[in-house]
Amino acid sequence: MRPDRPEFTFVLFEQEVAKYSPDIPVFETKWEKYSFFAGFSGALIAYLGVFLPVGNWKVVLVVGGFILELAAFAVLVTIIARREWQSLRNGKINFARDMDADYSLHRKFIEWLRGYPSPVLRGCLGYVRRRGERMKRKLGLLSGGVERLGILPLLAALFLQFRSFKWEGIPNYLELLAALVLIALYGIGWWSVLTTLRLDTYEMLLADALDDDFGVKSASK
Repeated sequence: MRPDRPEFTFVLFEQEVAKYSPDIPVFETKWEKYSFFAGFSGALIAYLGVFLPVGNWKVVLVVGGFILELAAFAVLVTIIARREWQSLRNGKINFARDMDADYSLHRKFIEWLRGYPSPVLRGCLGYVRRRGERMKRKLGLLSGGVERLGILPLLAALFLQFRSFKWEGIPNYLELLAALVLIALYGIGWWSVLTTLRLDTYEMLLADALDDDFGVKSASK
């Protein structure tokens, strides 16, 4: 290991990963973020309003929340469509440019990793692989195929709930509780998927650093 290097830790590793391979932002502008959360809030307000007793407040919450949801997501789709139009027209060449830029950063990161002894990197790689396998087993136990189905199951559940909605009748609070638990579990599952993807990134980088065929000169063996 080079004398100017601090001890290799996963905290240091994550800091360098974030530097060389930053997370892609979910929202590129503040208006996209505001529109999304406004639409999500409207959907939640309308959904909670379904379980109120019959009255004026029920109508206001359900109709108002639904209108807010539609308006906010319409704004969001419009903003994204306008921004992505040029990318769609030149999608392949833009994708190739991104690949070139990402590969350049990847090589720099591998060069940084190879400043540490191979036994240290090999031990970390084995640990990351074991943690990744364990995380995937836990995720399968919790949510089954959530990483393949995406957000569709949640949207389907909300659709079925609203389809059976009636203005009259006694609100089913047990159903409301079950829906909230479902959303919470789905959020936990989504966080687990993101964590698993991060572990996959760690594994890929460490494996490339240990691969003699990868085209970066090793600083230490």
